Amino acid sequence: MPQETRLYDTEPNFMGGLPEGAEIVLLVDGTQVIKTEVGWFDAYLDREPEENGPASFNFKVLCSTGWTDVEEVARRRFWEHESIVALSVRAGKARFACGTEVPIIRGGKKAVTQVEQLAAGDTLSFHDYMMLRNGHTDPRKQVIVRGQGLMEKQKIPAEGIKLYFLKTASGDIVADGIVVLAGKQ
Repeated sequence: MPQETRLYDTEPNFMGGLPEGAEIVLLVDGTQVIKTEVGWFDAYLDREPEENGPASFNFKVLCSTGWTDVEEVARRRFWEHESIVALSVRAGKARFACGTEVPIIRGGKKAVTQVEQLAAGDTLSFHDYMMLRNGHTDPRKQVIVRGQGLMEKQKIPAEGIKLYFLKTASGDIVADGIVVLAGKQ
């Protein structure tokens, strides 16, 4: 059944989120698994507003516990002073806006921190996509979450590029392979 999702593209005020190019995994029409980037939402954000209320979609996004509904999508340009934090772990690289929160393990204890506050020795949750293919729509049976230690962190200016906010029913999303918490408004 399609879900109703609110779309905003009028300079919403949110902190943290996914810069353009960030990779997500979607389950479309309950059967097709696609690995795409957040720019996939541009087609919906750029169309004329619906007269009958919010737009309806038939997709879910991958989160730490499986497929979850997207409740809200917003987009804006990075402000002049904002930056992106590029992270490297053994399994790959990820980019997030400053202010984006990630669940981590630090000193053997679970915690939540903003990406710019990550430090050497922090462990991030990374999804292993090797088993997630078309026809395999249940990531709880197909995807493995592994801890990945932070190897490198770099701050990069981001002025002018697009920033996306995705509010999910689960409160998190897998982006560039790493579990991140939904941005804040």
